[in-house]
Amino acid sequence: LIQDENVDIVYVCTPTNKHMDMVKAAAKAKKQVFCEKPLAHSCIQASELLSITLDANVKAAAGLVLRYDQFVLYAKKLLEEHEFGLPMLARIRDDQHFPIDYIYHSKWRGKKSISGGGTLIEHSIHDIDLLRWFFGDVEEVYAKTNNFSGREVEDHASLMMTHKSGCVSTLDSVWHWIDRPNERRMEFFFEKGFIGIALESNKRYLEYQILDEAPIRVWKETADDVLLGHLGLHSKNDLSVDALET
Repeated sequence: LIQDENVDIVYVCTPTNKHMDMVKAAAKAKKQVFCEKPLAHSCIQASELLSITLDANVKAAAGLVLRYDQFVLYAKKLLEEHEFGLPMLARIRDDQHFPIDYIYHSKWRGKKSISGGGTLIEHSIHDIDLLRWFFGDVEEVYAKTNNFSGREVEDHASLMMTHKSGCVSTLDSVWHWIDRPNERRMEFFFEKGFIGIALESNKRYLEYQILDEAPIRVWKETADDVLLGHLGLHSKNDLSVDALET
C-alpha cells in the first residue's frame, strides 16, 4: 500500500501494538499519517512516533475526534463569546459496554499486550484530551483503577486532576456488561456559569446557564452550524465531494 505512488495518506486503524511499525513505515515512505488513538502503549513510544513524523516532514494526526464533536465546539464558542469567569470544577463520566463482544468485534481490547490498557487509555484518552484542551495542562494527578472482569486490562478508572489554571477536574470511566446505551456526560462549572454536555448513543444535547439567567438547551441542528463553520463550510449542502476536495 505505501509503495503505491497514488496513495497520499495512510489511515492506521489497527490494534494499538501495530501502530509503531505502521506509522514508521508510512512516514519513511513520505505519506501523510492519521493514526487511531491511543497512539502507543506508553508516553515514550508516542514521543518516538512524534519524532519520526517530524523528521520525515510529513503531516500527522491522532484520532482524538471529540475535538470535532459539534457540542464540544459549541462549548468552546460559548466560552469565547460569554464571560463565564474562572473555571472551578470539571467532571466527565464515561461509560461503555466492554468492547470485546456485544456489538463489537474486538476481543484484542481485553489483552494488555495488544491494547496497552483498558478503559482509561483505550477509551477515556478522549476525555483526558478534552479536559486538557479546555482547562490547560495538568500538574497533579490522583488516580485509582480496578479490574472487575478478570481481563488483563482495567475496566474502571477514577482520576482527580489539578490543572495549572487552578481548576480541578474529575474523570470516572467504566467498561461494564449492562445492556444500556454508551454515554458520556460532561459538567463544567465556572465562577459565573455552567456548561453541561450529554453525549449518549441515542440522545445528544448541550445545556448552559450564566448566573441567574434561565438555562438554555442546544440540540444537534443548532450545534451543527458551529461544526460547519469550524470546517470552513457554510451549510450542509457544502458537504459534497467537490467541496471537501476544494
